[in-house]
Amino acid sequence: MKIQKLKFLTALTSISLLISTTLLLSCEEEYDVEPPVIKVLSPEPCAIEQFGNSIRLHAILSDNEGLKGYKLNIHHNFDHHTHGNHKEVCEMDDKKDANNPFLKAWSDDLPNEKQFELDVTYDLPADYQPGDYHALLYVTDINGNQNWTGISIKIEQ
Repeated sequence: MKIQKLKFLTALTSISLLISTTLLLSCEEEYDVEPPVIKVLSPEPCAIEQFGNSIRLHAILSDNEGLKGYKLNIHHNFDHHTHGNHKEVCEMDDKKDANNPFLKAWSDDLPNEKQFELDVTYDLPADYQPGDYHALLYVTDINGNQNWTGISIKIEQ
């Protein structure tokens, strides 16, 4: 009798483990790993901007689940470095030392929407070193996925 009871308990435990494992595996959540999509309309690649004026950032941003925020970073490219995703080839000044380069980052939240048209302007203060610059746009979605794109521009006095 004890052996039959032991076999029954062992079988019941095995079935319980099998059911629990099946339920856990079937309840596994699917995570969003798709990054946002960025289409920059302005500035155009190789655009010439002016210190003392403003720069327009105009882009169509989209994501399969929802957008969260963006950051625009502008920094010098006097050393002709790359970020690996610049598709355009722009006419560049000769390499030079950075004596008074412009460096700025702006960021803001985005509405939790699947598509958003971003159209903002930012001041480019006067009295910075003119030359070749990169404008990098980073976009993050509500699940933390990020995408970015880089645009080569020139900023003159």
